[in-house]
Amino acid sequence: MPFETERSVIYRNGPFRSSGYFRYFCLYLALARFGVRPKSRHRAWHLRTGRPDGQGPPCRLFGFPRQSRAFEYGEARGAEREAGSREGRRNDDKGTRTVAVRRGSIGAKRNPASQQAILDAAEAILREEGLSGFSIEAVARRARAGKPTIYRWWPSKAALLLDVYHGFKNLRQFPDTGNFEDDLRGFLNNQLIGFWHGGLCGTVFRSIIAEAQSDPAAAEALFAYERGRRKFAEQIVDRAKARGEIDPDSNSAIIVELIAGFAWHRLLTGRLDGSQDDIEAVVAIIGAATKRNPGA
Repeated sequence: MPFETERSVIYRNGPFRSSGYFRYFCLYLALARFGVRPKSRHRAWHLRTGRPDGQGPPCRLFGFPRQSRAFEYGEARGAEREAGSREGRRNDDKGTRTVAVRRGSIGAKRNPASQQAILDAAEAILREEGLSGFSIEAVARRARAGKPTIYRWWPSKAALLLDVYHGFKNLRQFPDTGNFEDDLRGFLNNQLIGFWHGGLCGTVFRSIIAEAQSDPAAAEALFAYERGRRKFAEQIVDRAKARGEIDPDSNSAIIVELIAGFAWHRLLTGRLDGSQDDIEAVVAIIGAATKRNPGA
């Protein structure tokens, strides 16, 4: 040859010289550039999985996969990305094909489907493994969600725990018996001490209070939750005022804080057992202090 470059010498004398491997490789790249590739050999795979013919199965050519193995055998990985989407698997009427179900993102606003999946996963982990097995990573795996999605909606683990705890609390209604002292007694037994005693809820709420002491985000979430619950509890006092049972000048917020403070102190010091007699004493003291005619 009158003139040869270094590259041409390598091609002529290298590993491609006798097998035609390099020529075949270049032909494959040229065909792939224009979207041309054999399809008939994958026809059965397309019919079995229902994937479009333009998206073939994971095939290995020259030692590397052409397509991600996530779609091998027609299975789509259900990993929810940061945008809040979710991959799932859903069978058609005949049960012969598998397709991906994507839960689309709606931006910074919470996606109701994603939110419920995360809360369900968090609740399941708490019930099955307790507080020791609860973590954002575990919830993300269980809900098939991305950690950035969880942290965008719940800035801390305590905030997510508080949302799950709130769901437990919503199952119990505030008492309305028509009698002030009976309502206070039911409030302590149904919403506070009786709700925390002997179950997971007391442990969860105690951990939320503890984390709020060092985490500003957890403290803010706890304060917002407590403020909302206090408004509902104050209705107990307001109804008693409307019935004329207690002094109309009684401070509803202070009365509720006195009751809640007693219950929180028992929770944080681990003295929920044997509190029934003390509950009766607290109810009697508050009832006597707020009577419309204390001297009667």
